[in-house]
Amino acid sequence: MWDLTDIFKDDKEFEKTIKEVKKLSENIKKFEGCTKDKRKLLNYLKEETYIDTLIKRMEVYVYASYVVDYNNKDVLSNSQKLNETTSEYRENKSFFALELKKKKKEEYDSLFDDKDLDLYKYNLDKIYNNKNSEKNSINYKSIRTRIINNIKKYGTIIVDGKEIEINSSNYNSFIKNASKEIRLEVYNKYSSKLSEYASDIAELLNKQIKGDTEYAKRAGFKNYYEQYLNDEQLSKDIFNNVLKCVESNLDSYHKYFKINRKFLGLSKLNMCDMQVESITLKKEYSIEEAKQICMEAIKPLGEDYGKHFIKIFENKYIDYIPRSNKLIQYNCISCKDREPRVIINYFNDLSSIKYLIHECGHHVHHQYVMQNNHEIYRSISSNISEVASLTNELLLANYMYKNSNNKDEKIYCLKNILEIYSNNLFGSVRNLKILLKIHEYVEKGKDLTVDYLNKITFDAQKEYYGEYVETDKYMGLLWERQSIFFNGFYYLYYIIA
Repeated sequence: MWDLTDIFKDDKEFEKTIKEVKKLSENIKKFEGCTKDKRKLLNYLKEETYIDTLIKRMEVYVYASYVVDYNNKDVLSNSQKLNETTSEYRENKSFFALELKKKKKEEYDSLFDDKDLDLYKYNLDKIYNNKNSEKNSINYKSIRTRIINNIKKYGTIIVDGKEIEINSSNYNSFIKNASKEIRLEVYNKYSSKLSEYASDIAELLNKQIKGDTEYAKRAGFKNYYEQYLNDEQLSKDIFNNVLKCVESNLDSYHKYFKINRKFLGLSKLNMCDMQVESITLKKEYSIEEAKQICMEAIKPLGEDYGKHFIKIFENKYIDYIPRSNKLIQYNCISCKDREPRVIINYFNDLSSIKYLIHECGHHVHHQYVMQNNHEIYRSISSNISEVASLTNELLLANYMYKNSNNKDEKIYCLKNILEIYSNNLFGSVRNLKILLKIHEYVEKGKDLTVDYLNKITFDAQKEYYGEYVETDKYMGLLWERQSIFFNGFYYLYYIIA
């Protein structure tokens, strides 16, 4: 289990920081008019940077505490306190963006006669050019996650003569079970229960996208997609060209499913077969073995990279042990003044090593960013964020293939390489195409419905899977299953990576 004491020693220290931020938040109002005085502006920016750093650290502490014990009432209380404090702070400093945007171009440019302000110019430019007006502070993705996590009864399944309750924690292991009968029963029961909450999730997604659309229009953009690309300095041509390339090569994607079907010994593939391993590896890997494999796999990245990688384990920056109240999540979370934390669930298999090296890739990336940048520039640009993680996955597959004497391991690693392209290229292009349609629908003033979301998601998957994957009535629930649909156009970054 990870050690969070360098972030906050305990909840008392967290509470103390909440009070400090509340006080600083109230004091920040005294900086009204600071854009007329370069020294006062500099002091405001320093104060803002300090408060932002504290808030980000508190966010990491709350999230890290929540994922390992999502039923902990103290964690939920801390989350509420943080949300209230953050909202107050945003409201108290809202004067600043309005002041800055009112300045004439020559007045704005003259601010940087004071060279101390050069450090902040990139962020100030974004505000001045209307590229980061305030978004709605309601976290609809978080509400969606809470709804899904609170679903308790998906039904039961008989495995080896034992009746077992299906839940969000064991679903992933059941859906990979060697028995098709078990997979199909679990898939249907889980999907059936999930569908009962589809209208609630659709309403949240509708609010999220409406808010994103309004945010973009306030900032002077035609729609949120245009604003999203602008903020990340990306061209529409990137996705348009990749989309054209992918859809003209769907025969390669179909070939992948034909091979998969052959390995599984099935006459047809169903949705319940999509995550099952075509090669069953009986070998188990301890966490120590996993560390060693990862260290060998990343050697092409150099000795310094290896030192940063091993720090994650030596300093307890990772929580990898599955527990009953722990979310099934794979993530790396970071703040601006403390080391990141990695959350995975390690099940002693090769698939777990893949998740491990992926998330640790994010961690090492964050380490280098922290070492080489001022704290105001320690956020990693999303359009490169997945490069480090997917590079590590490819290095792992390549290392295992070259060094294994086991035929099944070699096949597994080759399949993993294919999966990286299947999921992150073909799958992400398809899902981004779905998202763009959803946004266009909302932009026309229409409200999202379960029927509409299910239909466009079903149709897109049917197009991409072709005749090689059987359709079913729950196929359209992809938008409800994946929380990333609430993350703007994040699929772009998997495509780029």
